[in-house]
Amino acid sequence: MRLVLGIETSTAQALSVAVVGEEGLLAEATARGERWHAERLFSFIEWVLESAEVKLEELGGIAVSTGPGSFTGIRLGVAAAKTLAQVLNLPVFGVPTLEALALPWQYCALPVCPLVPSRRQEVFAALYRQGELLKEPWAASPAEVAAELRPLGPILLTGAGAKLHAPVFRELLGEQAIFPTPLPDGPSAQVVASRGLDFLKQGMKGDLFELSPIYLRPPAISGRGQAS
Repeated sequence: MRLVLGIETSTAQALSVAVVGEEGLLAEATARGERWHAERLFSFIEWVLESAEVKLEELGGIAVSTGPGSFTGIRLGVAAAKTLAQVLNLPVFGVPTLEALALPWQYCALPVCPLVPSRRQEVFAALYRQGELLKEPWAASPAEVAAELRPLGPILLTGAGAKLHAPVFRELLGEQAIFPTPLPDGPSAQVVASRGLDFLKQGMKGDLFELSPIYLRPPAISGRGQAS
């Protein structure tokens, strides 16, 4: 049975790790909190593999969300995925964060706009319909995104950006704005791993040297000179 480890660290709000096989989800661990990424990522990987009764050498591939989102989170997740792939000689697949947020709604008839917060009072957004990308990811203010979406009629808004800026979208889009309940903070590692399994089945190479983060914006620099 093909097995894929999924890593999701692209948002500051959530850390998620999962193992997926051809029969579905075997184990998943999710936590919320901005400091979890660096402190708990590898312990989560260890726990998920143990819970799934899967050894590292039994994995067939690694999948990781590649952003856009938290610069630090993306960097940590991609670095961990590359390290595991190199040590275990496994293919590694990048899954764009906005795509992973939209995938659970691929059978929805409405257009779907996944939203991830940016530290510049903006959001990262993209537009999908039934799994197909309609508009490439872009960064803009919530009001500017609402203006782009207004001609489309009813639209499903999802992700931490939708949760954070829901009042703006409700004010500017009215009944056009539809929000799932509950709104996710980020994509689940199960979705990321499942997408990686799709790539594995398609025979994709998954070269770790081709894996790179998607930032859209340069990192914000804090007063202490740290990127975030």
